[in-house]
Amino acid sequence: TLADNPADSSFDVVIKTESVDTNNKKRDGHLKSPDFFNAREFPTISFKSTKVEKGEKDTLKVTGDLTCHGVTKSITIDVVQTGAASGPQGESKGIEAIFTIKRSEFGMEYGLEALGDDVRVIVALEGGKRG
Repeated sequence: TLADNPADSSFDVVIKTESVDTNNKKRDGHLKSPDFFNAREFPTISFKSTKVEKGEKDTLKVTGDLTCHGVTKSITIDVVQTGAASGPQGESKGIEAIFTIKRSEFGMEYGLEALGDDVRVIVALEGGKRG
């Protein structure tokens, strides 16, 4: 929920780990395996905000709980409003967040030396008003 007052905003995002699609079936299967996401045991990755504050310009500072691979960590990310529009479907707003997590902090340690620990996450969403 993106409110005019940032403190009244909230974010609740759930991603199904089975939805991994890199356009390479073999790689997708490996990413869903216990080496990485372990999609059978951990079917979702989720982020639920606990605090939203106004940042600089069109940025919100969003703190929340990121749960991945059975581990929950509190993180703070910058969320930028990328646009707003009105059309036949009503009003909509776009937002984007780009941040980095460490795989090892979420128990995903397969191939750390070869693949690295840092994962850049890009989230781009568009939503409209309810009601």
